[in-house]
Amino acid sequence: MKIFIGFMLIAGSFIGCYGDRVISNLLFENYCSEEGRTGQYIYERVGLGEEYFLSIPKDPREVNFHFVVDSSLMINRELLEKDYIFSDYQESIPLSIIGPVYSLETSVIRKSDGKLLGKSISLFNSQGWLAELNILGQNEGDSCPRGYDKELNASEIGSLHSTLYKKIFYRK
Repeated sequence: MKIFIGFMLIAGSFIGCYGDRVISNLLFENYCSEEGRTGQYIYERVGLGEEYFLSIPKDPREVNFHFVVDSSLMINRELLEKDYIFSDYQESIPLSIIGPVYSLETSVIRKSDGKLLGKSISLFNSQGWLAELNILGQNEGDSCPRGYDKELNASEIGSLHSTLYKKIFYRK
C-alpha cells in the first residue's frame, strides 16, 4: 500500500508539474503536422517600377533586410506603405489555451481593394504554464516549421517570414 501511495504521489507531482507541457507538446505536434497550417502563401505578385527601389544604405542600422532584393538594392518601404499594409509577425492568433499555442502571421494587403497578396505562417508553443513561470531560466518554447535554410544562413522559420516581401514584389 505504501508503494502504491508513493507511486501516486510521484505520478501526481509529475502530472501537476509537467502534464500541461506533455499535452501542449502533443497538441503542438498535431498542429505542426496539419497540412496547410504553416508555410508561405503567395496569392499575387506585383511588379514595381524603378522609383520603388533605392540603394542599400551604408549604415546597417538603416537597412531593413526583409526588403533587400539584391546586393545593391532594397525596396523603399515608406513608398510602398502608401498602397500596402505590412504586418511583421503582428498577427498572433491563439490556437489553444493549453500550451498556449499561437499562430504567427506576416502578411501584405493591398489598400485599394483589401486583397491579401501573401502571408507567412509559423507556430509557437510556450510549452505549458509552468514553463512560462520558470524563474530559473528562460523558456524558449518551440516553433515550427523547424529546420535550417542553408541558402539564407537562417532558421527555416526566420526565412519564412523574412522572404515574403521579396517574393511578392519584383522589379519590372
